[in-house]
Amino acid sequence: MARNKNIELKGYISKLGKGLYRLRASFGYKSNGQPKWIGSENVEAKNEREAYRLLEDWLEQFEGLTSETLYFADITFEDFYYKVWLKEGAEGLSLEPKTFHNYKQTIELRFLTPLGLLKLVDIKPFQIKQVITKSVRLKPDGTPNPDGKPLTRATKQRMLFAINNLFLLAKNEYTIIKNNPCDMITLPKAKGEKKNVEEPYSEEEIERFLKAAFGEELHLKTLLLTAFVTGAREGELAGLEEKDIDFEDLTIRFHQRVSEIDGKSVVLRPGLKNDDEEKIVTIPQFLADFLKELIARNKKSRWKLGIKKPTHYFIFDNVLDGTTLPRPSYMYKKFKRFTRRHGLRHIRFHDIRHTSATYWLNDPEMTTTEVQHRLGHRSQSTTTNIYGHVLKKKKDRATEMMEGLKDQIESKESLPKIN
Repeated sequence: MARNKNIELKGYISKLGKGLYRLRASFGYKSNGQPKWIGSENVEAKNEREAYRLLEDWLEQFEGLTSETLYFADITFEDFYYKVWLKEGAEGLSLEPKTFHNYKQTIELRFLTPLGLLKLVDIKPFQIKQVITKSVRLKPDGTPNPDGKPLTRATKQRMLFAINNLFLLAKNEYTIIKNNPCDMITLPKAKGEKKNVEEPYSEEEIERFLKAAFGEELHLKTLLLTAFVTGAREGELAGLEEKDIDFEDLTIRFHQRVSEIDGKSVVLRPGLKNDDEEKIVTIPQFLADFLKELIARNKKSRWKLGIKKPTHYFIFDNVLDGTTLPRPSYMYKKFKRFTRRHGLRHIRFHDIRHTSATYWLNDPEMTTTEVQHRLGHRSQSTTTNIYGHVLKKKKDRATEMMEGLKDQIESKESLPKIN
């Protein structure tokens, strides 16, 4: 038996036949007292002395091995989930609390049972894909829904996002796996499946939406117009405070957001969703006037309620105590009632943001960079990927404009100005 410098690493040789030996390595012991084997290899050697020399060289590959790395080499999917991923939490994984909650729920309901006892390093792409493609709709209690309806491709994609986050942690931070099996998974395209996504308002619908919004009471009017003018997310609007409005420069500073988890707990988080610390957007005078009026009304209401120095001065707050966080879901409910009241096509509150972006991009003088900044996208490619259909229309209009150049040149007419 040969012993490596690391006291727990041991090497062994055994003769298999003439000139043939087996090298084996163990690291520590199992609970039953048996060696924990970590590798073996057959080699040719003239005699036992040469076999031991080969063993010493062979053991070098295990240099630096610790009980921790060995533990992770054998860790199961279930153990890694509970003992590592779950303990990292939303902060450690750089996830929004709501996203972390959804991923947690997905992994526990969908993946723990079929993959839980498998070693993390042994899980193959086809096993993950099989779990996803064979999944059925679930009731709120986690039991299969008897309606027999298949999962949408979007739901399957969200399942893949959830488990991918776990494998990313295993690969990038713990280096347990060399390759992420989720990277090799392509979900089949849904045939004839309609996307469950509402189209943003058209120009005609925008006009109706704005006309209705201007006619609403101060709080709702200001909320809807701020959402449309700034393109801000619900959480960013909920976290907006009086100090964030600059009435001289006509700007709004977004630097925090409210996250709602499973419709229950609510947290105030610094920064924006894309990890930016803040974004500052300009606003028109009419919106500044509405905001100033709403802030004055909130101040008067606090005085009547005896609230002198609240922790926060949220603008779109119904409680006004400065400690109860405004709920983004409350904005959605108010907007839903608003669309019903005015006979507008119902879209999600978040789709006001998409409506704004579409509206801006239809302006030939508006650049993608400007829209990217206003929406707070991390990169310009995000903006172009989401709103590529609008950009294509702009290019088509530009092509129509260029098609007349030849005739204009031949007729010696003055060319259209291109800024």
